[in-house]
Amino acid sequence: MDSLLSYLHYLLSKRSQNRLNELNYSLTFDLNDIVTNKSQLFTNDELSFPALFIIDKERIIEYYTVNNLVCGRSLKESLRIQCIN
Repeated sequence: MDSLLSYLHYLLSKRSQNRLNELNYSLTFDLNDIVTNKSQLFTNDELSFPALFIIDKERIIEYYTVNNLVCGRSLKESLRIQCIN
């Protein structure tokens, strides 16, 4: 899970400014750590691995990726991913 500050940055900025207007799916956050817990994405130090899940309307995971704590993620790559349903 990303920090609350990073979520606020995306939510408070214009969709065109942070390129979220290019998403073809809804953006949600795991603020209660439900997905993080169920996916066992916490380290022994209770940090969570950065992850992206694309879940369809029937709650089926169409795509996911999990990164190491020291690896950055690319918004460009996230925008490239398109799951057709």
